[in-house]
Formats: sequence, structure tokens, C-alpha cells
Amino acid sequence: MENAFVNEKDEKVKAAIAHNLGYCNEINGDLQQSKKWLSASFVISGNKKTQNYLEVINRRIEENYILEKQKK
Repeated sequence: MENAFVNEKDEKVKAAIAHNLGYCNEINGDLQQSKKWLSASFVISGNKKTQNYLEVINRRIEENYILEKQKK
């Protein structure tokens, strides 16, 4: 899918690919990569749903950071 993103010319499709890459990375447990792709999607599209999803991912990253800090 990353190749599809790089090679896509249509901005709407490119934003959708980035959004889907964000989703796939979340499912795989890589929240940082999810954030990267959702950010890219939002920059391209300005889509409110993507922005909301990105905020959820950012909160989860922060919560994970807090949990890891508490373990120490």
C-alpha cells in the first residue's frame, strides 16, 4: 500500500490510502506509524474524521507513555 500511496496522483485517493495505512498500522500495534499515516492523510485531505481518528491515536500514544513510565 505504501507504493500505491507514493505513485497515486489523485489527492483524494492518496489521502484514503494514507488513512487506510494508519488503520492497518494501528491494528498491527504500531501507533507511531499509524500517527504518521493519519497525519499525512489529514494534511492532504483536511478530513474531520481523519483528524478525530488522529486525536484518538495521539491519546493512546500518550496513555501508553504514561503506563510505561508508571512501570518504572
